[in-house]
Amino acid sequence: MKKNIVDVIIPVFNAEGSISNCINSVLNQDLLNSVILINDGSVDSTKSILIEYQRKYKQIKLINL
Repeated sequence: MKKNIVDVIIPVFNAEGSISNCINSVLNQDLLNSVILINDGSVDSTKSILIEYQRKYKQIKLINL
């Protein structure tokens, strides 16, 4: 039986306190193909957290607006 593949889009704004838990939870899913993180102009350290995840995991794509 063929597994379904899932792409997850996560919009992000000033989420430095919770974004790591969110991304880790998504990365632990069995059917995951890719994660698209959309940073909507965060002014806290969210952007640097997202950049580190993008560097560490090849299935993460980051869009900074």
